[in-house]
Amino acid sequence: MIDFKTASLEEVLNHKTMYYDKIDFSIVKKSWDILSSHISIPFVIHIVGTNGKGSTGRFLSHYLNKKSFKTLHYSSPHILKFNERIWINGEDSSNKQLTFAHKKLQELLPLELLKMLTYFEYTTLLAIVLSDNLAYLVLEAGLGGEFDATNVVPNDLSLITTIDLDHQSFLGNTVEEIAKTKMRSVDTKMLIGYQIHDEVYETAKIVKQELKQEFDRNIVIQTVKILINMN
Repeated sequence: MIDFKTASLEEVLNHKTMYYDKIDFSIVKKSWDILSSHISIPFVIHIVGTNGKGSTGRFLSHYLNKKSFKTLHYSSPHILKFNERIWINGEDSSNKQLTFAHKKLQELLPLELLKMLTYFEYTTLLAIVLSDNLAYLVLEAGLGGEFDATNVVPNDLSLITTIDLDHQSFLGNTVEEIAKTKMRSVDTKMLIGYQIHDEVYETAKIVKQELKQEFDRNIVIQTVKILINMN
């Protein structure tokens, strides 16, 4: 067993489980509660859906960067190198940047949390640390929405890409159930992109009312109509 307080990032990630057998959002939430007083979070754009999250996030991040906004895009999985997951101002994160974020987590988080965080949760926290004092943080959700590690920070805007049947053992057995789980990650506004299932639009209205009743949130829903007449 390694010492999570002193091990390198590579060693820590090699000893991380990819997922919980059962999702336990409390671990990453406790970690964020500690980190939140040490990090200035930028404007957060949360991208949730089944298909198109990666391309949507990267196009958006490129645009923001070209407009001279300091932007971090967090995505998964990587193809060739871990650094691809955290893209900062037009480039993949450097080993130096990743080491800095890793050491900050080791310094601030207690050993128990360092051990219990999953691979995806730990890498999400690395991205959040590196977003400190940037203008935008574009977070691509993993398999979920409401209880996804990327939902641990308050989001200013949620982009809902195409939703279909996926990860049913975690998210639900119908499009409606999956859409509801993903959309319950919304904090303020959600833009809904083109959908192949009309149930997604109806579910958005239901989720808006549920969240408003539970948390008194003023959720704004807009549908983005692209290259097709949605009537």
